Amino acid sequence: MTPVKKVTISLPTEILQVVDEYARSEDQSRSFVIKEAIESYLKEEVERRTVAEAAQIYAQIEKSDRQLSEEFLSISSETLSSPKRKDRDGSTS
Repeated sequence: MTPVKKVTISLPTEILQVVDEYARSEDQSRSFVIKEAIESYLKEEVERRTVAEAAQIYAQIEKSDRQLSEEFLSISSETLSSPKRKDRDGSTS
């Protein structure tokens, strides 16, 4: 079994009543319900932060890709629009 520590927290009476009612309806202890609620909250928070960080990374990648595309198009258009030179054999390249 995982070691446990007792803590003291203060909750508004209304929240504690809801927790107690839920615990009774699920045949669980108050501690179990509060522990599950905290675990659920922390899991959701980690997921939210991960998604936010990923969105920032993808935005940076998008910006970088756009810059590379613009640079490539610029170089491509310069290359395509430059006058053709003649090789030694008289053909153009």
